[in-house]
Amino acid sequence: PTHPRPLSHKGRGETLLPTHPRPLSHKGRGEHVDTHYLLGRLRTEQARFLIKLGNYAEAMQMITIALDLAHTIQSGALEALAVYHMGEALWQQGHYDPASRHLQRAAALAHMAYARQLEADSLRRLGRVLCEQGRYSDARAYVKQSLTLCRDMNDRQREGRALNDLGIIADSQGDYMSSRDYYEQCLRLAREIGDRPGEGNALLNLGAVCTDQGHYREAQTYFEQALIICRESGDRRNEAINLENLGDNAHRQGDVIAASAYYEQTLRLCREIGDRQGGEFYAGQSGLARTSVGQPSARPFIQSTGPRHVD
Repeated sequence: PTHPRPLSHKGRGETLLPTHPRPLSHKGRGEHVDTHYLLGRLRTEQARFLIKLGNYAEAMQMITIALDLAHTIQSGALEALAVYHMGEALWQQGHYDPASRHLQRAAALAHMAYARQLEADSLRRLGRVLCEQGRYSDARAYVKQSLTLCRDMNDRQREGRALNDLGIIADSQGDYMSSRDYYEQCLRLAREIGDRPGEGNALLNLGAVCTDQGHYREAQTYFEQALIICRESGDRRNEAINLENLGDNAHRQGDVIAASAYYEQTLRLCREIGDRQGGEFYAGQSGLARTSVGQPSARPFIQSTGPRHVD
């Protein structure tokens, strides 16, 4: 992701705009309502992109405008979408308590507006926030609610995202067997529906959990497969995360030369995409410090941050 999040976060990925049907209450309310609703949706989409860029102040301005429009036309669905993005922006900045409150409200508003996809997204994201706070039981419960909704709707792409997040929660608890099982389910589903980005994410996360288990050769195979998909799709951020993980994997095996080469590629890619503050940049820097030729004494003082997972 080019906005920074705390380095303790294991994974950062794309933030997808939740989609949902237009509220039935809009019918017959005239062009005035339609215009306000469409303008509000435009502002939430602008907020989504601003959040990805790390421009949180501007994103909040767009969200505030969307909320005002939602209140003007009394659209619960639009209000839910704006509140969701507010929760997302707060989470990205590490403000977990207000983020969880906003995401809970977004889920409730979406439920009342029959916006089931948005409700599922809000519950899933709420689970991730609670996971970051170490509230694993609550996190798992919310993501499982999201998974049930996705299956009820037969929304297989969202089902895959929920399975992926359950894998991240299990991994955060050190339950690598369960984590791997969720990622394997996610991988099978992504391949069944032809979701190449989802397949790449599942492969990357499988590589990360294999690294955690000490299965380094298997991890490398997963990372290399994920890297191919990232390059095919032009996903440069996850490409950087894959390269970083390959470097970490090589370093754990004592292959200093390969690790240094992967970290060099990570740094170069981060500079190309303008990510001077993200985790990939700092991990790449520390990786180079660990593996600097002629400076073996630097290695013991900088610890590996471990493999990174993605949404």
